[in-house]
Parts: sequence; structure tokens; C-alpha cells
Amino acid sequence: MRPTIRPSTPATSFSDRGRRTTPTSPWYATGSSAWTPPGESRRNVRDHGVKRSPTSEPLACDQGSAELSRRSVGPPNGRTRVRFANSQVTFPRVVVDRNLENVNWESVFYLNAPIGVIALLVSAAVLPRSRNSTGHHRFDVPGVVLLALGLLCVVFGVVKGETWGWVSAGTVGAVSAGVFILVGFGWYENRIAHPLLPMRLFRNRALTVGTIITALNFFVMLGVIFFVMLYLQNVRGFSPVEAGVRTLPLSLASLVASPLGAALTGRFGPRLSMPLGMLLQAAATFGLLSWDTGSSYATMWPPFIALGLGVGMVLSASSDAIVGQVPVKDGGVAGGLQGTALQIGGALGTSVLVSLISSRVDSTLVDELTGAGVPASVAGGLEQAGDAVAMGVAPVSGNMTEQLRAAVVEGSGQAFMNGVHTAVTVTGVLCLLGAALAAAGLRGTSPAAAQH
Repeated sequence: MRPTIRPSTPATSFSDRGRRTTPTSPWYATGSSAWTPPGESRRNVRDHGVKRSPTSEPLACDQGSAELSRRSVGPPNGRTRVRFANSQVTFPRVVVDRNLENVNWESVFYLNAPIGVIALLVSAAVLPRSRNSTGHHRFDVPGVVLLALGLLCVVFGVVKGETWGWVSAGTVGAVSAGVFILVGFGWYENRIAHPLLPMRLFRNRALTVGTIITALNFFVMLGVIFFVMLYLQNVRGFSPVEAGVRTLPLSLASLVASPLGAALTGRFGPRLSMPLGMLLQAAATFGLLSWDTGSSYATMWPPFIALGLGVGMVLSASSDAIVGQVPVKDGGVAGGLQGTALQIGGALGTSVLVSLISSRVDSTLVDELTGAGVPASVAGGLEQAGDAVAMGVAPVSGNMTEQLRAAVVEGSGQAFMNGVHTAVTVTGVLCLLGAALAAAGLRGTSPAAAQH
């Protein structure tokens, strides 16, 4: 008979010595309070990267057969989530990671405020004021509303797809509504004198292809970094600083790729640098297939370098592929289109790839647990912990025997890696398709294409 489950926010603890460990107290709490790291008060739990809801209730369980509420395990903890946002900045990323070991995760957002103020002041001082040579234009407010609503519905539907189910009424309805609104946006833009986004721009094949590849570039980058950090911190047990240091080759490679990609684009146009960048990303993602729960660093840094080089090359070529393919008067619109493509690609990348990991974990978790030596009855009870395992967290409790805990850690880690391998396979195929599309769609373009 399975225990009664009430929602809770689980907490886990991992060592900072590069290996995965398990809590010394029950993860599935029994009694009147949830698990707290030894020697600490509940108010300090958030300093370990776990933000506890004041309304959280404990889980009731018996030895080795506890079930998690299917949706009780949320996104990764704060220190992991913030780490992704700083993945392409070498110095700030380590500063942020070190900061998060001493204060709560929300503090990272305070770093953006002074940077934004400085950027605003410098821009106001050095950037010349632009003027529209064609006269006064009325701002397209309806276009802004339609575009924002359409993108919101599509992204929201994709983000919620894993939670609600991809064929659920909510997911299908949100995505369908978004597509319908975006079609209406295109229809409206073609019928006004001064549209927010002139549809005629998409008649340029190079611009259309460049926009797609730019979105795919951030789809790959943010999606891959997301589960790489789950792997490093939750599966391997590295601290945020240790994980950040180990991914420095990715950041350094992207810094090298930016001027290299700019030089190649300046000489040959995006028709070379974009396909090359996508091929490097494909090599990086397929390289992640060699990872397992105990991979050495020698198998980690080559994919990091390839991914950084690929992302940097595509990013440096995207301006020429999009902004460089339109008349000067439409440069601002093309720049906005480029930025929108980056944001949409990143949002979809994390949502889609995590959904793939979660789906694969759900289908293999019980088999991996039993294969690792977990009794079938216990493995069946832990099946509901799929969301935790999809985040790289082993569903262990302190009242399990050492042997059982070790088996659960091994089986859940392997199930997580099954999900990662599925995600990187799909990502690699998308990169190859993107390389082929870029090679065909950008054929004939040159750096001077926009000089008209």
C-alpha cells in the first residue's frame, strides 16, 4: 500500500568535492518539519539554493517506498538558474557563482541594475540621435499588441507543454491561439502604411534564413547549458563556482570565435561562418553522447570548446545575415527582429530540451532503478519522482540503507543521462539541418549585400 502524499518542496544537499552525495537526513521528511541541513535553522535553508514556500507541508512516507507528488519538484535551484544567464561572460559568471554561495540567489539581479544605468548614461553620451529621413511616422500600437500577444501565447504554450501535456487542451489551445494571432499580425502589417515589422523584408531569402538560424543558435546554446549545469551540479555534485570554472572553455572559445567569425563574415559573408558555426555545434552536441555519470573532465572540455566556437561564429554572422541584408532605413527593424529571434530561440530551447529529458526519464527510470539493484516494489514507488530525476536529483531518503541509496543514486543518474542523450541527439540533428539550411539559403550573399 502506497503512502498518502501531500505537496512539498524537497531539499537536497551536495558536496563541493566533485562527487555526488546524498543527504544525511531524510529527503522525504517525516513528522512535522521538512529536512534541513544539519546544524542549520530552516530560515537558512534558502542559502543552500532552496527557496521554501511558507505553506509547504511534509511528505508522509515509509522506508524506501516514498512517492513524490508528480509536480512537487520544480525548476532547478536559484544558483543553477542564475548561472545559465551568465554562461557567456567569463569574469561575471565566477563572481556570481561565488556570490551565490554566501547570499540568496535573488541577489544576482541587483548586479544588472548598475550595469543598465551605466549603459544608459554611456549610450546617451556617445550615440548620435537618429532621425527618420522619410518624415513623421505613426507608431504601430496595434502591431505591437498583436505581436506581443502572439509570441506570448506560443512561448507560454511550449513552456507549459511538459507540465500540461503536449496534446492537452491548454497546450494546443495556447499555441494555436498564438499562431492565429501571429497570422493576424502579418495580415494587419501588410495593410497599413507604416508597419512595425514590414512583411516585405521576409521576401529576402537571406534575411529569413538568417533569422531562423539565429533563433536556432540560442535554442542550442541556452538549452544545452541548462542541462549541462544540472549535470555538473546535481549529478556530479560540483559547487556553482566549480561548475562555472569547468565551463570556462565554452566562454573563452566564444570570445575567440567572435572576432574570428567577424573576420570570416567580413571576407566571405555569412554563407561560410553560419554553416560552419552550426556544424561545430552539431559536433559539440554529438560529443555529449560520450558523457556518463562519472565522465572525466577530458571528455567534457572538447564539446565546450566546439559549442563556444560554434555559437560565437553564428552570433557574429547574424548581424550581417539579418541587418546587413536590408536597406539602411530598415536597419532598426532588422535589429529588433534579430533580438526577438534570440529571445524566442532561448526560451524554446530550455523548454523543449528539458521536456525531452523528462519524457525519456519517465520511460526509463524504473528499468534503470531495477537494473541498479533497487527492488521492483521500491522502484515502482519511486517512479513518481521522475520530475526530480529529470533535474538530476536522486530521490533518496535518509531512512534507506546505504546499499539501497547507492542503487537509487546509480539508477536515477543513468535515467537522467538517458534523457540527456536523447536531448543532445535531437539537438545535433537540428544543428545539421540548420547548417544545410544556412548553406543553401545564404548562397550568393556577400558582406556588401546591404549597400543599396
